[in-house]
Amino acid sequence: MSANMTNDSFRSRGQTAVTAVFMASLLTATFLGSKLILVGGMTFSLGLIIFPFTFIALETSTEVYGRGFANHLIRVGIGIQIYVLCLIALGSLLPESPLRSLDGAYGKMFGLAPRMILASVTAYAFSQFVDVSVFLKVGKATHGRHLWLRANAASYVSQAVDTVIFSLVFLGGVLPFSVLIRSASVAYLVKIGVGTLDTPLVYLGRRALRALDRKSGQSSLRVEALRTSIFKQGEDLAAFIVSAVPSRFVSEGMILAITSKIVSLAEGEVISSSGLNKLELIRREADIYLGETLFGVSLTIKHGILIPSAGIDESNSDGEKFILFPKDPYQSAKLLHSALKKAWKLDRLGILITDSHTHPLRRGVTGIGLSHWGFKATRNLVGKRDLFGREVKMTHVNVIDALAVSAVYAMGEVAEQRPLAILNDEGIEFTDSSSAEEISIPREEDLYGSLLFPETKTSRST
Repeated sequence: MSANMTNDSFRSRGQTAVTAVFMASLLTATFLGSKLILVGGMTFSLGLIIFPFTFIALETSTEVYGRGFANHLIRVGIGIQIYVLCLIALGSLLPESPLRSLDGAYGKMFGLAPRMILASVTAYAFSQFVDVSVFLKVGKATHGRHLWLRANAASYVSQAVDTVIFSLVFLGGVLPFSVLIRSASVAYLVKIGVGTLDTPLVYLGRRALRALDRKSGQSSLRVEALRTSIFKQGEDLAAFIVSAVPSRFVSEGMILAITSKIVSLAEGEVISSSGLNKLELIRREADIYLGETLFGVSLTIKHGILIPSAGIDESNSDGEKFILFPKDPYQSAKLLHSALKKAWKLDRLGILITDSHTHPLRRGVTGIGLSHWGFKATRNLVGKRDLFGREVKMTHVNVIDALAVSAVYAMGEVAEQRPLAILNDEGIEFTDSSSAEEISIPREEDLYGSLLFPETKTSRST
């Protein structure tokens, strides 16, 4: 089960465009499949020239929008193909009007036998899923590089699967085996010939879709929160994550968000609440204790974050226990980053450890990034110009917390059992290492520093 923040009822301009190309190619290939043409002494179906464009559209979709969207296209395509072919078959059964007799022309063009319908849909379904799978596997093996190799490998394998299945289901037992082999070979060569356009068109398609989405202002951020088994104290967290994250979500340039609770459980940062004074524990765990506020809540600073109760949590713990913050969140993120990069064979991977957080004068909780590794925590906009040409003087985008808010929203706060989330966004800048200094700000430069630390104001005024 997943919580996908890319709403299936809303598609960007790029997704709409590639869906239109995919469906148009699929249906045109179906309609014109019965027309035979003669080229270079070879006779073959016109549909063989058009059908490869569905693979090009599919590979482009996988590259830009991921496997989930590509599989959605395949499923919709199967449904539409069956629906249209059934309508055509129904039309052939209805009586023809004597006022405009076409002398069987309709039957010659659209009279597709049930066997051909079965062959077409079966071959389509298997080959399209194979196309996406090979594209992703080659991408994983090449660490997200060499788009030309991914596109060609996927095309050659999937076209072979399509040709073999279609030929066996539709023509098996109808043609002699030698003729069947020859016919299938010609069909495959034609598809591969058209497939030479695959690589440049996938590159052009990728550029066009991203340009369309940028022009429409559509965010490229995609979030998938993953439901998992309940994580137990002392479990191997890296092994738990590898088993919990489906392979279809693993890709170059992904950010893995992890709730700090299971990081603490893995590292044993848990203490029995029986007979323990919570206030004393808070004072002990806090880097800075600021005092008690409403409802008996203590305000503290822990790991550079203004947060209640030093991040100590009583919810989602097995028994009477307090779950503490990880002792060194950045070391935790670094170790997970190293282990998961090795397990998944990725070059560009980000780790984001999250927690829930409140904001002054705002009701409710959102997410905050406790630590990160493998990507830049901020984006510097100083020197950029706004809509009216004015130069930006001091603005930085807080990337880590923006991602954490999206991840925590998708993961939930109570019993959703979704401690992990996968985030993908084109704007992420990946690095080999990270540190808390990327996101922290000195108290004397903080707009709220004088309120939290009166001595800061005093020292500056003197």
